[in-house]
Amino acid sequence: MIEDFAALLDDDHELLAEPVTKRKRKRHRVAQWVGCPLPWLEWAAARVTNKRQLLLVLMLYRRCCQCKSATVTMPTGELARFRIDRFMKSRLLQALHKNGVIKMRRQPKGRSIKVTLIGWGGESPRAK
Repeated sequence: MIEDFAALLDDDHELLAEPVTKRKRKRHRVAQWVGCPLPWLEWAAARVTNKRQLLLVLMLYRRCCQCKSATVTMPTGELARFRIDRFMKSRLLQALHKNGVIKMRRQPKGRSIKVTLIGWGGESPRAK
């Protein structure tokens, strides 16, 4: 029995060997990325007039990435943490539409507006 214990203490024993682990891949950082492509953010920031509009644009971009589509709805519940209610959301969306950042498509009464974010696909939209 003591021999078995001594065998466990050997450096060559399989229980004491280094575990085989996969190497973690290094994620390289993209220099032009701040939650969205920097050129797109510059384009969008030039078209918004206040911080809530910019916040809504970034939330829409996040939603587009989640849904993997340029056309999404923006649930009011996701904006509640930023103290944006449905009336303010409506005014902000109208202002963004007027400034050319989004396109809106009305839905039947009681449904959220479908919003298409311009330039979502990663390319910078053309300035008009």
